[in-house]
Amino acid sequence: MNKIFRISTLGIAFFTIGLFLAVPSAHAQRSAKVQRTLDLIEFGNPEEAIVEANSAISANPKDHEAWAALGIAYLETGNIAEAEKAIAKGFDLERKNGLVRIARGKLDGKRGEVKDALEEFHLAIKYDKNDLDAFLALSRYYFSIDSLKVAEVSLYRAQNANPNDVRPYIGLAEMYEQQRVYPLAIKQFEEAKKLDPTNLTVRAKLAQLYFRRKMYTQSANEWIDLLRIDSTYKRGYYEVANLFFLGEQYGNAASFAQKYVELEPNDCKGHWLLAQALVENNEPAKALPSLEFVAKCSDSLRSYTDIFRARGYVYSKEFAKANEIFASSKNLGPRDVELWGTSLIYSGDTLGGVQKWRASLVGDTVRTDSARSMLHLRITSLYQALKRYDLAGEFLSELAAKETTETNYVKSGQLYLFGNMVEEAAKAFNNALSRNPNSIPALIGLIDVAAKVPDEAAIKTNYDRALPLAQSAADKNSLGEGLGRVAFAFYGVKDYKKTADWATKSLTLLSNESKYSGSVHVILGSALVSTKQFDKAREVLTKAKQIDPNNEDVKKLLKFLEDQAAASKTGKK
Repeated sequence: MNKIFRISTLGIAFFTIGLFLAVPSAHAQRSAKVQRTLDLIEFGNPEEAIVEANSAISANPKDHEAWAALGIAYLETGNIAEAEKAIAKGFDLERKNGLVRIARGKLDGKRGEVKDALEEFHLAIKYDKNDLDAFLALSRYYFSIDSLKVAEVSLYRAQNANPNDVRPYIGLAEMYEQQRVYPLAIKQFEEAKKLDPTNLTVRAKLAQLYFRRKMYTQSANEWIDLLRIDSTYKRGYYEVANLFFLGEQYGNAASFAQKYVELEPNDCKGHWLLAQALVENNEPAKALPSLEFVAKCSDSLRSYTDIFRARGYVYSKEFAKANEIFASSKNLGPRDVELWGTSLIYSGDTLGGVQKWRASLVGDTVRTDSARSMLHLRITSLYQALKRYDLAGEFLSELAAKETTETNYVKSGQLYLFGNMVEEAAKAFNNALSRNPNSIPALIGLIDVAAKVPDEAAIKTNYDRALPLAQSAADKNSLGEGLGRVAFAFYGVKDYKKTADWATKSLTLLSNESKYSGSVHVILGSALVSTKQFDKAREVLTKAKQIDPNNEDVKKLLKFLEDQAAASKTGKK
């Protein structure tokens, strides 16, 4: 680029003010199409800005600002070669123009030519001191090279020069956002809105900031306000549709996406967004025209159109059609494999569906950790429902290996116990204790493991560890229930003395409100009857009858004791 007309930053200070007062304001003479181009660049839509700039050049090939704006738009897309051509053309047409100098400064900045870029921005300010675009460009560039203080000073200079212009507020807002001082950034935009409530750039940039901060409702409101100001701004409809889609308001997303594709009928992304919104809104039939359009206009999206049809069929409960598409599709993503599993489950193939759910977790980096954990637990629950406790315990232990929490190990141990996988259960409970040596559920689990043998020494060891830890009513009840299971285990091997010992320990821990209390009273009464301790048995069984008056076993045992008592009296006589 020709450097003849560059002037050093220091040298600029020695020019007379009168020279620049004689230069008319380029901003005042700027065409509507050029301003529209610059607005589109500010909105973050350089592709449409290129179209608008070329339209301005077609109308007036000697419009130097149109060429400069075209160059800036190309810079935003990363097309340096085209940007150089356009900016050089604008410079050839008019060299003493602020926007041309801004464009040259931006190009120099992209090349890493710091001194030249700063000279161009300062010249832009001198050529058009009433147009604050140059101040904004200068401050942005200072910020990009980490000269934060100078950037801020430039913006405040611009604000003082014209306190009623919104552009310095925009610059300050952008700077504060870069510094992650988000409340101040939003405040600057709000101040700009007060100055000019109909300014599209302010509205669009604030909407984009809200979007980046994941404040989707506020972002959507700003875009909607922008569309009320200018209903012809096509991109606004897409942005609102996308925000509604992210917020899972699929009906509203479809309405705005439909409006966008009416204004931009050849935009593949618009049709794709419309199709997604309609499918998610359980309107797959309406989505088909857009899905077909996407399949023709985008090779990268073609494979997704069939998948989206399948998703639509799942949501419309046409599971057979969905399963057919899923089965013929290749390279399904984790979410679609999961959805395929859901479709199979609703089709009646529960085990097949669970297998797809499991497959969806292999190598998955798409879903969040919490989403994968939730699916793990859903799979475990279905295995339980199928009474495949071995698979449930094994699968939950896989989760425990990744998320090594006490809870995961305890739950996997309990499932292993249901499946009579005693060794695996013991390992899981010991893993839980390695995470928390005072884990009462893990100690109770080891008591349950020992009760399977039964191994009284192991039971006593873990009971002695758990007893001083069980302080709360909930812990005491849990330990009491565990000891009750021990009592049942000894009763099963006809060791009635140990049955009575452990049942008695159990009842000292169980509250009267415990649903397990009645069962333990029954097993204790039965053991006492078996060891001929009839008086104690009668007392315990009477208590059991108070807890459950309709228990047939209790009735039979009490009847037996009555008969024994009667026979004893008769014998004495």
